[in-house]
Parts: sequence; structure tokens; C-alpha cells
Amino acid sequence: MAARQYNSTQRAKSSSQTRDAILESAAALFAANGYAKTTLPEIARGAGVANNTVNTSVGGKVDVFLALLERSTGAEVIGQTLARIEATDDGAEALALTAYAYRQSFETAGAIISVLDEAGRHDPAIERANAEARSVYRMRLDGVAAHLRAIGALASSIDDGTASDVLWFYFGFSSWPQLIALGWAPDRIERWLAERAADALLVDPFN
Repeated sequence: MAARQYNSTQRAKSSSQTRDAILESAAALFAANGYAKTTLPEIARGAGVANNTVNTSVGGKVDVFLALLERSTGAEVIGQTLARIEATDDGAEALALTAYAYRQSFETAGAIISVLDEAGRHDPAIERANAEARSVYRMRLDGVAAHLRAIGALASSIDDGTASDVLWFYFGFSSWPQLIALGWAPDRIERWLAERAADALLVDPFN
């Protein structure tokens, strides 16, 4: 019985490692070549597996992309950071934590985020997933805005809708890649976005 359980555990571990290799290969290829030009054989070669293994482990190209999107939106750091934001009564700290989570999201899933719109044009399932991912992310930013209001950190002249829009402006899907393209270092981007969001939203940003 013990040997059988060991073998089952090893197979599960091997399967998980294979899936991870496939997803890492796909993420790199999507980022380099775009969604349309990336093929399953290329993904398989990058992962060091047979073509059929991609299908049996993850599925077709759409399934691979959706798996990457799901992995990025469910990143553990996001949940942990949201909990830390809810625990602080300091508005500037809450926005610094938001900027940190934003950076972590792009450093782990930027390859997928960068090709979301392009991929969505090629498949309705991806477009629906794209819309859902944006909706979920906007809801998270709404939660940050609501917390700033609850702790009395949000300027009285800022209504909730404007606060959410400002957070999307600084921490949406476009700011990070644009600043990276301009040659800004990640540390600088994280700090600058947190400070500018604080300037725009808080009663007394840093005092």
C-alpha cells in the first residue's frame, strides 16, 4: 500500500511539473511572438515534451492561455496583499501595498496581460475571460477605494466612483508596461505610482 501511494504521489508531482513547464514555455512564447503566431508544437519544444503531452496535460492553445490567465489572477500574493490592505488604517500604506501587488502581478503575469487583447480577438472564450479578469480586478480596486473611505483617508472631494477610476488609471493594465517601455526600473515605477495615487486621493498623503 505504501509503495502504491508513493508511486501515485510521484506521478502527481511529475504531472504538475510537466504542466508548469508547458505553461512557462507558453508564457514566454506568447510574450515574444504574440498569441496568433505561437503554435502548440513550439510550446511543446520549449517545455521539452511531446506535442500530445500539451494536449493531455493542459489542452489546446486556448486552454493553455486560459490556464495561464487563471494562474495569474489567482496569484497567492494578491490575496495576501488584499488582507494586509484591509488590516491597515494608513492610506499611504494601503496604496503602497496596492502598488506592490500591482508590480508582483506584472512581474509574474505580464506576459499574459500584454497579449490579452490580441488573444481575445482570436477566440471568444479568451475575450470573455479577458472581460471577466478586468471585472474582477476592477472590483478589487473598488475594494481598495472603499477601504480608504472607511478609514477616513480618502479626500472628501473624491467620490467612490472617481476613486475607483483613479486607482484604475494608476494600477490598471496599461501603466506598468508603458513605464517599463520607457525604461523605468520596477522599483521606481512601484514607488512613483503609489506616491502619485496618494497625491490624487488622500486627505493628507504623507503626514
